[in-house]
Amino acid sequence: MLKQSVVSLIILCGMSACTETQYRPLTPEASEPSGPQDGLFGREVRFRLANAFYERAPDCVVIWPATGGQASALEVAIARHLSAKVKRVIGPKDRDAAARAHALDLRDSVDRRRFADVCDCGFAIEVRGARNDQSYAVFWSQQSFRIDLELRAIKDGAILWRARHQANRSDGGLPLSPMAFAVNTAVAGAHHLDDDVSQSLVDDGLRRIFVTLPDLRSPHILN
Repeated sequence: MLKQSVVSLIILCGMSACTETQYRPLTPEASEPSGPQDGLFGREVRFRLANAFYERAPDCVVIWPATGGQASALEVAIARHLSAKVKRVIGPKDRDAAARAHALDLRDSVDRRRFADVCDCGFAIEVRGARNDQSYAVFWSQQSFRIDLELRAIKDGAILWRARHQANRSDGGLPLSPMAFAVNTAVAGAHHLDDDVSQSLVDDGLRRIFVTLPDLRSPHILN
């Protein structure tokens, strides 16, 4: 029993030591899809902020259409977080309405530049990649959300900011006793079936990513 307690304490200490979010430069090697992943319990945000970001100071950003089953919800969440950083944000609803009104296909680069002109909005956030994953092992469950965002100037394609992060959330534990097995199995099963977990993971991931984007609503940021 004492040995099991010591093992559990070591594991818990290791988990707690890795929960602080680390912000590191996004190098060309780290930006590759096959590059290093975040650890099981680690929180790492990779980002790159170009010098031109302050020179151009985006005052309006549109959210380009994302792809995938949760694209609409993801676009809305991005617009919400971005609104705390930029004076004017064109979210999915207003974007689609403007595209229909001017007969623009936002999959086309020429029409995207026309959108920038008619809406007087010269910058855009694009989702370069987004993925939800689940792991389930009876007594342990983990869900993860991986997101890669890029802020570009619409006219010349210059990248002003890019950030990538994988948010993880798990529940359950090691079955060190029959009681622990029963409890952890129930907890892991509930975690695996909880739809709210994936939604909150998206919000967690975006919140950590947008920490790296300066607040352009504050006048002093440009001084």
